[in-house]
Amino acid sequence: MEVAGVQDKVVVHPTVLEGTKKPTLDIDGFLLYYHKDIQSGAGKAYRCDNYRQGCRVRVHQSGQHYEQFGGDHHHVRPESKGSRKRVCSTEVTVAKRSMLLTTNAVLTETEATLGRETTATGMVSTESEKRTMRRDHQRLYSAIIMGDISKATAFTIPPALQVNKRDERLLLSDTRIGDGEGSKRLVIFGSPLALQILVKCRTWLMDGTFKSCPEIFTQIYTIHGVVIDRKSLPLIFAYLPAKNQLTYKTLLQTVKENLPLPQPNAPEEVFPQYIITDFEKAAINAIRDVSPEPKLGLFVSLETVDLSPSPVHATSINALQSADR
Repeated sequence: MEVAGVQDKVVVHPTVLEGTKKPTLDIDGFLLYYHKDIQSGAGKAYRCDNYRQGCRVRVHQSGQHYEQFGGDHHHVRPESKGSRKRVCSTEVTVAKRSMLLTTNAVLTETEATLGRETTATGMVSTESEKRTMRRDHQRLYSAIIMGDISKATAFTIPPALQVNKRDERLLLSDTRIGDGEGSKRLVIFGSPLALQILVKCRTWLMDGTFKSCPEIFTQIYTIHGVVIDRKSLPLIFAYLPAKNQLTYKTLLQTVKENLPLPQPNAPEEVFPQYIITDFEKAAINAIRDVSPEPKLGLFVSLETVDLSPSPVHATSINALQSADR
């Protein structure tokens, strides 16, 4: 902290922390929070984090000029709390600078900026920090890229989100269903490797979720492929505008058209032997429309479904996880 002044009034140069609920100043590790506006709204007043315990330190801000009043803090410097705020603020700054950084990269750059000791003191735990960072990252990304997505259907998907880490196409389709103003948007994601795995799976699992879906869509729909050890991998992700037969048919037709042949001389029909979904008439009819041979047994009890491992190599699965997550 640089200081120039006498008696009870000093000029200070605090660090303004980002990512906090209210404006916060860091002065040599002591935290001061925004209290009220002063000078008819032209300035701001801050008070010490320990004001309820009797600390009288205040800071008045006018533009870029800060003056501290109230003498010295009557308590020790809150190292852990101050470090925590500095870590959070630095993480937000790093994330804003490059929204495509992984959580590990953000932590590494934060540590390089603040030092290993400060970063370690300010973190509850590495895993907890990563979870918090992922939530904040997602919220920041939505706010910066999409804006108020709940009220706009004409948003543009940034080029960086249309490809995976290998720079391969991830956005499978971005179309509209219907004509004119009543048309609705359908967005489908699936990488080339995901399609290669999906076409080799004997069994598909299909279902949708509504809780985490953006308001402008009806549901997030996923298609999983059953692979090694009867485990399923999420391979296709779609934002659906409705739950009707036309929407499901468009989704399945798009996926079918983009599936590669499992072998060079394989027949054109590449649909799986079984498709498992909940009992939704629209989805069932859509599958029967797209698949030429529903007699194969698309909807049967789980006891009779062949969940034996599909001819998908573990190396393909590992490559998918590293490239698309």
